[in-house]
Amino acid sequence: MAGSSLAWRLDRKKYTYTIFDAPNLASASQVAAGFINPVTGKWMTESWKIDTLMPKAKAFYQDIEQSLGINIYHELPIRRYFINPEDAIRARRRIKNPRYANYFDPILEKGSEPIGISDDFGSIPIRHGNWVNVPSLMKNLKSYFKSQGRLIEETFDASKLVQEGTGWNYHGVKANNIIFCQGAHRGNNPFFKDLPIIPIKGDVLDIRLKDIQLPPGLYYKKRWLHSLNLGNSDFLYRLGASYEVGNSDAEPSITAKEGLIEILKNMLGPDLLFDIETHRSGIRPTTEDAKPLFIKHPKHSSLFAINGLGSKGSAFAPYLSELFIDQIENHSSEC
Repeated sequence: MAGSSLAWRLDRKKYTYTIFDAPNLASASQVAAGFINPVTGKWMTESWKIDTLMPKAKAFYQDIEQSLGINIYHELPIRRYFINPEDAIRARRRIKNPRYANYFDPILEKGSEPIGISDDFGSIPIRHGNWVNVPSLMKNLKSYFKSQGRLIEETFDASKLVQEGTGWNYHGVKANNIIFCQGAHRGNNPFFKDLPIIPIKGDVLDIRLKDIQLPPGLYYKKRWLHSLNLGNSDFLYRLGASYEVGNSDAEPSITAKEGLIEILKNMLGPDLLFDIETHRSGIRPTTEDAKPLFIKHPKHSSLFAINGLGSKGSAFAPYLSELFIDQIENHSSEC
C-alpha cells in the first residue's frame, strides 16, 4: 500500500520513477482487509489523525477510481457487539463525549435489530466507516505501472546501491531519491534495518455461509466479519484477523484458523454451515505506539523509508505519500 500509493502520486505529478517489487515476497497488502474505521480498539478510541486521514483517503482513492475506471472505495456500515457488560458501560461513557458525537449512532440494547449474530449485551453502530478493496486496487495499479514501463519485478538489493554525487545508481537505473517501503522485510536493508518495526501476523478466512445472509457491512465481536453480499446463492464473507505479535512466519496457521472458526460459531451458532474458500496470512509491520514511520536517513538525505502502517494501511498510505511529495517539493522538515 505504501509503495503503490507513493508511486501513484509521483505518476500524477509527472515525476520519473521506477518501482522494484519482488513478486513472490509476502506482504500484508496481499491479505489486507482495507477498513478505514474512525474508532478502534477495546476502548473505542478515536484513530490517530482520523479527521485528516479520512478526507485525504477518500480523495485519493476516488482519483484512482476515476482514472482507471474501477470501483474500489466503498462506504462501510459498522456494528460493534459488546462481549460483556463492561463493554456496554464503556460505550455509554464514550457517546457522552462531544468529541465522539459524529462517530456513533445510539446504542442498540440486547436483542435490538436482530440479524442472526448472537447478541447478549447489545451493540453500537459506528458511522463513517469505509472499505478499500485492496486486492483489486493492487491488481489494477500493478497493471497500470506495467503499462507505463515503471515496474521491475525483481528483488531490490540495497547493498548494491552506488552513490553518484547527490544521487544513486542501481544496475544502471539512476535516481535522485530512493524510498523504501519494505514492511516487515526491512531487516534486509543495510540503511534501515534498525527501524523499530514489530511484526504482527494475521490470518484471514474467506468463507461462504449456507443459511445466513447478513446485510453488507462489518460486524465486530472479538474479531471482525465482513459481509460482502455479492448476490450469490450463498454469501461471501471475510473473517479475521488473528493477532500474533512478533510472528514473522507468513505461512497460514492451523491454530489461527481453528481460533477464527470458534469465534465464528460463537457469533452465529454452533451448528453453522459454512465452507472455507481461502485461508491466507500476512505480516503487519507496526510500531510500539501504532503510528507509522516516515523517516529520512540520518546520513543520506536522499534515502527515505515509509513503514509501520500496521492494520491501518488503507488510511495511512494516502497521507504518508502526500507527506513525501511535500518533502521533495517544499523541502519540508516533517519527517
